[in-house]
Amino acid sequence: FVVGLVFFFLLVRRLFKANRIALLAPAFLVVTRPYLYRTMVGFADKESLGMVFFFLALYLFLVAIQSTSFKKGVMFSFLAGFITSLMGMAWGGFQFLFLIIGLFTLYEVIFDRFDKKEFAFFVTWFLVTILFSTTILSTRFTLLSFFISETSLPMALAFLVGLSKYFIQAYNPWNLKHLLGKHLPSGITISFFSTILIVLLYSIFGG
Repeated sequence: FVVGLVFFFLLVRRLFKANRIALLAPAFLVVTRPYLYRTMVGFADKESLGMVFFFLALYLFLVAIQSTSFKKGVMFSFLAGFITSLMGMAWGGFQFLFLIIGLFTLYEVIFDRFDKKEFAFFVTWFLVTILFSTTILSTRFTLLSFFISETSLPMALAFLVGLSKYFIQAYNPWNLKHLLGKHLPSGITISFFSTILIVLLYSIFGG
């Protein structure tokens, strides 16, 4: 419980760059009944450890995204993916990380707020998470489950949209760069077609 508060403090301080806010946020968290029930006075067998990994994974991913060095960014995103897998070993709530990081990345990619370097950090986290989760947790997760599960769909969609977008920007096959950006921003257009593809795959393999 205490270790989780330390990483929560670091996460908030990194987000707001203000020590007072970073101190005030845990002060609210330690008197929040649902959080206490999930950590210190309730299901203390796994949720408290899961929250440690939850805040740590978010903190490491944020450090990676804000890093100006590509090597450091890859290193921190690798660690974030590994910690995400450890959270999966402790608690099934690690799927909240899929939703949070997936939706955040999807928004950043669609509205051209992510450059190639930042998207590479997301891809590193994405692949490392899948690699460790399907090997260490192979009895619970498979490669296919990451692409047909409702909670991991935003993560998979962000991965697919980003790859499609940067592939078109780099190689421009069939002059798609001009066609996609003619009426709507390319990120929105690509995300629309990627969503259709994901839904088709989900319908075929998910039932």
